[in-house]
Amino acid sequence: MKEEAGSLKRLPIKKADILLALILSVTGIFLLLIGRLNAGENSRLWVRGYQDGVPVFEYPADAQVRTTIHTPDKTGINVVVIDDNKVYVDSADCPGKDCVKRGIITRSGEEIICLPHRLVIRIEGGEGIDVMAD
Repeated sequence: MKEEAGSLKRLPIKKADILLALILSVTGIFLLLIGRLNAGENSRLWVRGYQDGVPVFEYPADAQVRTTIHTPDKTGINVVVIDDNKVYVDSADCPGKDCVKRGIITRSGEEIICLPHRLVIRIEGGEGIDVMAD
């Protein structure tokens, strides 16, 4: 009898094939676990404050902090509160108080901006990619 075109012969499975499959499976599981452990370390959120593009503070987002940021010429203030992954400006002496009205931020990439005081408060980290502009 002739074999039909495109038909495949079934080859016997050898011990070496089983060993190779086992080694690849164990290696894959090991790399997956290592990746998850490293992701856990890098996924921490940070609250960073910049004034005129210069870092002025940095705290873990899960901290309990109340800090007062003064303008470079010491004529204005912003009171920033970090309370268990919630960040907000509690008070400010800028006109309009848009930074206070912004309310609570909680996710990576969110910002509170006070234009009169040239202050940017940003949550960074987590699963996203952080890029710090000069």
